[in-house]
Amino acid sequence: AKMGIGSSLPAATAAGVARPEVPVSIGAKMGIGSTTAWAKCYMLFIGIGYFFPIYTVWGAFDYWKLLFPHANVEFVATTVYQMGVMATVAVQAAKPIVDLQRPALLGLVGQLLCITGVFAIRFLPLSQDQQYAMLLTMVLGMSVATGLLEAPLLVLSSKYNAAMQECMQIGIGLGALISVVCRNVSKLALHSSPADAASTYFAGAMVTILVVIYCFTSLMSLETPQLMRNEMPVSAEEELPLFSKKESSPAPPASAWTVLGSVWVIQLAVFGNFLMSTLSFPALVTAVQCHQWAVLRSGHWFQVILIAVYSVADAGARCGLGWRLGVTYRNVGYTVLIRGLAAVSLLACVSGVVRSDAATMSVVILAGALNGWCNSICLLVPNEHPRLRSEDKAVAGQMSALSCNLGLFLGSLLSLQVGTMLGAVGHT
Repeated sequence: AKMGIGSSLPAATAAGVARPEVPVSIGAKMGIGSTTAWAKCYMLFIGIGYFFPIYTVWGAFDYWKLLFPHANVEFVATTVYQMGVMATVAVQAAKPIVDLQRPALLGLVGQLLCITGVFAIRFLPLSQDQQYAMLLTMVLGMSVATGLLEAPLLVLSSKYNAAMQECMQIGIGLGALISVVCRNVSKLALHSSPADAASTYFAGAMVTILVVIYCFTSLMSLETPQLMRNEMPVSAEEELPLFSKKESSPAPPASAWTVLGSVWVIQLAVFGNFLMSTLSFPALVTAVQCHQWAVLRSGHWFQVILIAVYSVADAGARCGLGWRLGVTYRNVGYTVLIRGLAAVSLLACVSGVVRSDAATMSVVILAGALNGWCNSICLLVPNEHPRLRSEDKAVAGQMSALSCNLGLFLGSLLSLQVGTMLGAVGHT
């Protein structure tokens, strides 16, 4: 390595003597990028597909209002979804995750099948009640699939350094944004047929999940430089695939109680931040009424735009994870207090206390930015804790999966209760 034999630099010395040719990635041979760049790209796309199916269901809220005019599907679907994810993650938490690939692939395939089922709803000879039941069944299946996917991906993320982890978080934000953009494009292009627009939207989601499956399998087989790992760098000769059988057996992790003793404050922050997420989005955001901007009332365009600006703010904030603003694993809990203030402001908009559309737009932008930044930070800081070894970070990753899903579940229940109190939840 000191002689430069194992490097990917051009094979020529200062004297013009050619160095021995060494294996390089397919991307490098094509001139597209290094193995590290491809790995980051794959991780970004995995993040995009992480929650893409449920983003797709939420993004089609205006179509659900046409099919089920007496129900606010977002409230009920979010609650059903979080119940399934929470139950699946809780079962997984009973034992350490050893095989990351099988449950993650099973989850991705399950997501694909469920979004295909959502796509098929309009083509089946079903009554309105049967369509509603099928939609919720697909959402429940989607939640189990995402639950299978969630803990393995968080554990996988913990094996990489901060740059790779940030790629996944940015991808999650981009997933919401891409979903909203695709929905708006399909709605504008096929405005004369809402059903065709929704079907095109769902078909695009199916293709997206197929791309994510390809990226996940590619990442698992990629030669991963140790500098990408969440551990000390080693020599180039020791580079191996992430899950190579040639790797030495890792040291056993500390007990779960020992790890929890180091990260319990962080886990409370994870729980609190994700509770604020489903409390606010999508149900409360789509329940806000348009007051002054009358041109946006028809076709639920005001709510569609609110979802779009929320997603843009979320994705933009995730791109700014390099600016920590003084937040560390020691004080990350303060982010929950700030999220709480934003949630109260959003509730004021939904209840009619705030009747300015411009003010509502500002509150939604703030809520989206805080969602992207705070959620990502509280998932990243456990991997920066000095008392956690590499093996312990995998345990902390499983704890984060459980904490965030417990928060998402309780937040959805709270959102459903708030929506019922405000009269935003109907019944078919």
